Amino acid sequence: MALKIPQTDEGKLNMTPMIDIVFNLVTFFMLTLDMSKKELAALDLPRAYQGVEDKDPSTDPNAKREDATRFTINLLANGNIMFKGIEYPLASPNPLDQHNSLERLKEALRERARGEKLREPDGSSKVMVLVRGDRTAKWKYIQWIMQVCADPSIKIYRIHFGVEHPKEEH
Repeated sequence: MALKIPQTDEGKLNMTPMIDIVFNLVTFFMLTLDMSKKELAALDLPRAYQGVEDKDPSTDPNAKREDATRFTINLLANGNIMFKGIEYPLASPNPLDQHNSLERLKEALRERARGEKLREPDGSSKVMVLVRGDRTAKWKYIQWIMQVCADPSIKIYRIHFGVEHPKEEH
């Protein structure tokens, strides 16, 4: 004589709420992850034999959020500027095109450095700018980028330059 055990739902685990939460998390991360605005372009940076290493302020746990803001401007080998995934054609032989590219870069910087939390009491910016220029790019383009950052409407004075240490030769 076999004993019949009644089937109940008490021993089963309802996975529907957990699956809903996982899908919501996946959706959240897909919407907040911005892969289109790659900050660091593949560049052949100039070599630095001496210098002080600049740590990324966003990795410093003691830094305030507004002090941890750093923009990266890449000067490509062809002379064009890459900022926040947008390429500004600076190497054009037409001076008007160069001027328009610098004005568009200026407007993009102005827009991103506008907030009161990103400003000192005198109106200058707390934002740091990392300029990474390919070593084959013309120096005058770096000068133009520095002039854009120092524009009175932007006033970014904390400019750092991206370099790499020379490889050790044996």
